[in-house]
Amino acid sequence: MIEHVLVTALVCLVVYFRTIYYGLVVDDVCRLNYTLPKTVRSNGVETINKHYRTLYDCGVGRSRWSRLVQSLHGSSVIMNLKLDHAVTIFIHTAVSCLVTLAFGILPGLLFAVHPVNNQVSVWLNGKRYGISTIICLCVWLLKPYGLLLYPLVFIWHQNAMLSPALMFLTQWWYLPLLSPILFLVKPDIIRVFKARMRKRADEIPDADPKHYRWGKYPMFFKTFAYYTLHCVFPRKMSFYHSFLDNHGYSRRDNKECCKKDKMFWTGVGLLSAMTLCIAMFWGTPISFGLFWWVLFISQCCNFPVTLSMHISDRNCYLPNIGICAALAAVINLIPDMTVKYVVYTAMFTYYLTRLVMYMPKYKDVDPFVMNVLDVFPDNSRVSRIAVQSLLGDHKFFHAIKYCADGLCHRPNDFTLNVLMAKTMNLLNQKSCAMRHIEVAEKNLVCGAEQHNLELVARLKQEISKPTQPINIRY
Repeated sequence: MIEHVLVTALVCLVVYFRTIYYGLVVDDVCRLNYTLPKTVRSNGVETINKHYRTLYDCGVGRSRWSRLVQSLHGSSVIMNLKLDHAVTIFIHTAVSCLVTLAFGILPGLLFAVHPVNNQVSVWLNGKRYGISTIICLCVWLLKPYGLLLYPLVFIWHQNAMLSPALMFLTQWWYLPLLSPILFLVKPDIIRVFKARMRKRADEIPDADPKHYRWGKYPMFFKTFAYYTLHCVFPRKMSFYHSFLDNHGYSRRDNKECCKKDKMFWTGVGLLSAMTLCIAMFWGTPISFGLFWWVLFISQCCNFPVTLSMHISDRNCYLPNIGICAALAAVINLIPDMTVKYVVYTAMFTYYLTRLVMYMPKYKDVDPFVMNVLDVFPDNSRVSRIAVQSLLGDHKFFHAIKYCADGLCHRPNDFTLNVLMAKTMNLLNQKSCAMRHIEVAEKNLVCGAEQHNLELVARLKQEISKPTQPINIRY
């Protein structure tokens, strides 16, 4: 077994070593300590990343435990950028080795190079998902004593919140019922976790995603189908997915996301088939792998609430262990050894190729954002990020292009119309700016109407004033 672990570790190091030289993207900016004028800071994280010297926040003045938790959670950087990337590689390597110990070398290698794991294996801000996955695997490998580690899950991330349920498959099935007793040792953990979840809920508009509503149950099956197909056959790799991304913007979008379409029935069929396989092959690696997948992905399926992105690859990191274990178990059923290894090699090569092609997008913000727009041109979220970055660079004509591209797919998008109005106003095109403001005013975001109306009022005042000359970059 030790040689299998060493092979898995070697594969991880060879594949991910190049990421040591990568830069910062998207939410990595929360790891930086910077001082900027408000007018510049509001232009978006890309401006900060590209044009300002960054100082690493190593948690000066805090305890060593606080610095460690923040560094592994994603709220500060470990000494320097290269070391930070090296720690990210180490965490994913440790997870892959634990998967090899728990399930065997075939699932371990598939998991090590699986492209859907990119937001934990490459992205700096995804460390907490890796740490909580390590805790979950230790809970399983060290059973029954591993359950003592369970409270640590809530320090980093809740994706392993259901890990005690794995004990129901063992002779210690009664232990999950006693797990709440563990929090009596450190009650502050639950209080901090609740505060973090409340903060996350307060950051998003008071719209349909954060409301408990039973009519949203079709989204559970649609999300389950999307995640399952995406993890088994990853085709379109992207940090931001367009699927269900419009949920919460308007009543029409909410109705569209909750209708019973082809993806809904696909999800019903996949979940029913997996449940049947779990029952038929109970006690086999196939059954355990599918049970692992269904258990951990269910909490990320946008029902009854959504407090983060509707679709995100990092949500699949822990559940993906079950997919890799089930796939390897199915391949092992092939009686002919030659055919078995050909199929496994083809699957491994496919995953590795998709990963190697996507990894360079994390080098810098520009290729990162452009990749999303190439893969999902209808993704209004990324169009907004690109436009905000270009406005900060004074590249107004480029900003107009990306605004126009986004408005082709979503002509009533509030934020894109506001950004187009800002751009046109800076170019002294007052009438055009006012037209986009009027469109935005008619399409306020559900749950943020008051804030949107205040923003529209401020922009109308700005448009009514003479525009100062500006420097334009091409």
